[in-house]
Amino acid sequence: NGLTRRRAGVPQVTFHLPGWGPDEETVWLRLVSEVSDMWEQYYAACLEWGWRNPGRRMQHATCAADGRQIGAWAAKQRRAYSAGMLTAQRAELLQQVPGWFWDADAAAFTETIGKLQAFADAHGTVEEAATGTSRFDGLYSSSGVGRPERLWLWLARQRQEYRQGSLPVARQQQLEAVPGWAWTPVPAERVTTWFCSVT
Repeated sequence: NGLTRRRAGVPQVTFHLPGWGPDEETVWLRLVSEVSDMWEQYYAACLEWGWRNPGRRMQHATCAADGRQIGAWAAKQRRAYSAGMLTAQRAELLQQVPGWFWDADAAAFTETIGKLQAFADAHGTVEEAATGTSRFDGLYSSSGVGRPERLWLWLARQRQEYRQGSLPVARQQQLEAVPGWAWTPVPAERVTTWFCSVT
């Protein structure tokens, strides 16, 4: 006997059962139960990690708890959510995990804005130094999809996207709210000099 459950866009899973085995519905219910139990175990591990690490995001490669690679599991939940394959109930539960995010790039942008604001709180402004190296030398942005980058380079990229018209308005407003922010802080040749000094 064969047991198959089909769903559009999802790889098919087929179980071949002996004729004397349990009925198909019993096996299907057992499978659903076991999958649900596993999800709940990983969810509980994620929740505990969030409570123990306030203010931190659950990065893909670095998060593990109770012997489970919860970072990789969380990434799979985000992909399922993006594909419309995550139930509303599970999505709501995941959003209760401290540090949870759906979009890594957006989360990294918000964190980096927080670093800028902290710099402004400590120094009064994020206005660039009039001469010499960038005042952000030695500081880094938060990582999203890729690696963290030097903060002055991240700032230069935001300004470039602004000039190209590709920086979302919401992000423009977040940057403009930081004390001392300017879209043209230093001549382009100075940025080029900074870049050459680290390549």
